[in-house]
Amino acid sequence: MRIKSRIKERARLTASLGLAPTKMAAKIASDLKKPDGLVEVTREGLLEFLRPLSARKIWGLGEKTEKALNDIGIRTIGELAQRDPKELVGVFGKNGFEMWRLANGIDESGVETEREAKSIGNEVTFDEDTLDKKRVESALLALSQKVAARLRDEGLKARTITLKIRLSGFETHTRAVTLDGATNFDEAIYGRIKRLFNDFPLKGKKVRLVGVKASNLSSASFRESLFQEGEEAKSESIHKAIDKIRHKFGDGFIYRAGSGNP
Repeated sequence: MRIKSRIKERARLTASLGLAPTKMAAKIASDLKKPDGLVEVTREGLLEFLRPLSARKIWGLGEKTEKALNDIGIRTIGELAQRDPKELVGVFGKNGFEMWRLANGIDESGVETEREAKSIGNEVTFDEDTLDKKRVESALLALSQKVAARLRDEGLKARTITLKIRLSGFETHTRAVTLDGATNFDEAIYGRIKRLFNDFPLKGKKVRLVGVKASNLSSASFRESLFQEGEEAKSESIHKAIDKIRHKFGDGFIYRAGSGNP
């Protein structure tokens, strides 16, 4: 209650808190009595707390998986916990065992505190101020690739992508967007950066400098969903292959078509 009081005193906001032995249970508990509740789950009462809840409450479990669970007679976390993990692995692969562990209160994921790296970015100043949109977009593509590669090298993903743009006369602006899910893919970062640039009102002014920054970072090993879609898994494999080539032959050895090399 002291934490809630301090938040209300300093930020003038209500807060819903969940206290539990595991990260997943604490998140579920915090959601139960919003916007100004406090739910505490003891270690002894953990399974009793989880058992009657919908299986959808399991960390990262989506609609498709919920339907698949329903099809085999599982609707609650308790029913999921009581099933044979081998059966679940047979239906869902290794994610079936992970679901079974979470349903039984086995969650070894820790709470991540503030990271040393708060953001990763690159920028380039043009030799001459330019009105050439294609030249600017080419530079932004190359910068996006560099930022994405650095994220992957450091085992990070970013949720917020920021465009920096400096015009003639050192007039500097930033535009940012926060994604639904964290990423370290070149195309995802560049797609948002290009949209931010296209929406920026240049009003005939020349561009002197552009930059790309990734922030709101999290570990690349953390999955927001237990079930990685096929296209995302394929894209990740491609990026890993590109990284191997880049590490072996150098950063400038491979770029996407149309990119510059700032």
